[in-house]
Amino acid sequence: MAKPFMKRLVSIMIGIDHFILGAKLQRVGDGLELVTQNSYGYGDIIRSVSYATQIQKIYKIPVKVKFIVTYDKFDLSDNIFKTLNHYNLNVDHYVYIGTLEEYANKYCNLFKLENAKIVRDALGCPKLNTRHKPENQNHIAVWHPYKNLTKVEEYKTPFTEKEFWNFVSDYDNIKLVDYRMDTDKVFDIIRTAKLCIGYEGLGQQIAYHYNKRIVTLSTNRDISINTGGPESYITDNLNDVRGIINDWNFL
Repeated sequence: MAKPFMKRLVSIMIGIDHFILGAKLQRVGDGLELVTQNSYGYGDIIRSVSYATQIQKIYKIPVKVKFIVTYDKFDLSDNIFKTLNHYNLNVDHYVYIGTLEEYANKYCNLFKLENAKIVRDALGCPKLNTRHKPENQNHIAVWHPYKNLTKVEEYKTPFTEKEFWNFVSDYDNIKLVDYRMDTDKVFDIIRTAKLCIGYEGLGQQIAYHYNKRIVTLSTNRDISINTGGPESYITDNLNDVRGIINDWNFL
């Protein structure tokens, strides 16, 4: 299944329709539209726009991002604009409130787990321009999933909740980040951190675009490279993270 996707993706040089078939971008007027239902997490929101920006840059065709938000999650749609307000963008994006079924078979294929390496080989790990410059203050930004509205996949949290809080208690310069916090505060804590650590989710993309040193706890290396960048340190062991903090002198 992955091989046909790859052939279509790389064959764009001989015809844009091959790319549309592979990545499932939609033709709209004289350009393309990236339709996604991944409209709620910071990483999904940012990656949607960064991929669209990269596609537009490489293939010289206008690309828009269409975020699908369901009626029951209408109150979360504002977070899309709050998130993207932290970047200088050159692609258009908008939100459509409706049902997931309305765009069945039209959602892009760029976020599927099995396509992670294929997408990276074709588009790299694109980076957006941030509105505010990063700083290196004295704290370590650490994000966790324990206030999320839904449980995250197991590969994203290779540790127990008890193990996580025991780890946090070992350090007095950690600033925690979670999805219940104000968006601007989340960005500010990560933007000014000297080191960023977290489960596979929430903060990788934010930290990556601020050029931060990132440690990702994950068992899916391909996904975590796509979210945290090729220089991020990926591990499934909190003791390994303790060693990194000591070795990198981030106490």
